[in-house]
Amino acid sequence: MSEQILIIDDDQDSLKLISLVLRRQEYRVVIANDGKSGLEMALLDQPDLILLDVMMPDMNGLEVCRRLRGQPVTAEIPIIMFTAKARVEDKIEGFEAGVTDYLTKPIHPAELVVRVKNALSIGSRRGEVYVESSPSEYGLSIGFLGAKGGIGTTSLAASVGAMLAQDQTTILTDIRPGQGTLGVSLGISDNSGVDTILSLPSDQIKDSAIVQHLVNHSSKMRLLLSSPNPQETMFNYSLESVLALKKVITSQAYYCLFDLGAGLNRITMPLIRELDRTVVITEPNPMSLTTASAMLSLLRLRIPKEKIRLVISNRTQSSWQISQQEIENQTEHKVEAIIPVESEAAYQAIEAGMALTQFQPDSKIADQISKLVEALVR
Repeated sequence: MSEQILIIDDDQDSLKLISLVLRRQEYRVVIANDGKSGLEMALLDQPDLILLDVMMPDMNGLEVCRRLRGQPVTAEIPIIMFTAKARVEDKIEGFEAGVTDYLTKPIHPAELVVRVKNALSIGSRRGEVYVESSPSEYGLSIGFLGAKGGIGTTSLAASVGAMLAQDQTTILTDIRPGQGTLGVSLGISDNSGVDTILSLPSDQIKDSAIVQHLVNHSSKMRLLLSSPNPQETMFNYSLESVLALKKVITSQAYYCLFDLGAGLNRITMPLIRELDRTVVITEPNPMSLTTASAMLSLLRLRIPKEKIRLVISNRTQSSWQISQQEIENQTEHKVEAIIPVESEAAYQAIEAGMALTQFQPDSKIADQISKLVEALVR
């Protein structure tokens, strides 16, 4: 696969020239017209190289560079900065901000190609050997992602969390502002911690900001909850704040679980890149599997396959069910567990404010979730 290069520049003529030169070299090129959108694109998709103009109106290149270097997912990406200035003092300021190399405008195509190749060779992360993470003194982070809504993603996250919490400190975060149902399902009314934290600038998201919003649950889990108030979905929470939240949470517990809800979006994708495991939940029917297969294909482009666990939530009528072998063939993933649906038990657990594995620890559901837990931590 050819390397992806993000160009952040408000000068349309420069963008056209640089894009043309790089595409002729068979690089994949994406473009941002200002610093803010460039920063978001870098955090979302982590390109192999960033070409960054220093002079932009909303957020200059130096500030963009500093913010990129301040985020774990972009800290090591090589950055070449364009400048019309050739003063030594300006270049020193750029290197102090984290710039890898400089190019002075107007840019010569041959020099651009050489500088790009050199930067990619220095900062390339391709070809690294992936070693699957295991729980250590730093713990394990796990996301739960539904192929679609209404298939028990939140219930599964809570059940796994309740089981893990019996052995080690566990925090379960409902990372869905405006769509949070975890607190409701566990009988908790104070459920706006995530919304409050994500409204803070990323540099203010520290241990003290998290601790005051953690809720203790009878299962021994600690919960960080999102509000179900749909107004919260209207706020444009920054990716920097989301990643800062994840960083702080993973320093506070051995197991850190994240309810990501259904489908991929601008918040969940960069977060998944930072997690040790992602559990994808689907149903054994054609509609859900089509969605799950597309989602898994997209995930495999961004994270190693070994980080993904596939789970079946068996809510489908037997006449429409697809076999486990067919599911594994279609998705190209092993099915780690098949969770049976027991609606009455689920409602009773909600009324009791408990996770299913806590409410019925000896049930078939608990047996299957125990298998999943083994697959997650081994």
